[in-house]
Amino acid sequence: MKRVGARGYGLDLRERIVLAVREGLSVHDAAQHYRVHPQTVVRYLALDDQGQLGV
Repeated sequence: MKRVGARGYGLDLRERIVLAVREGLSVHDAAQHYRVHPQTVVRYLALDDQGQLGV
């Protein structure tokens, strides 16, 4: 089983974070809005680019 992170955010939240940034919200603003670390947002974007966000 692959560990998603300390808090294990759900796929729905990860997709909403990525969508928010893709639609123009900055990484910093998305992190503040969804109450996650900015690096988490960057990681989700990278996973989405690789097609692995939901894995």
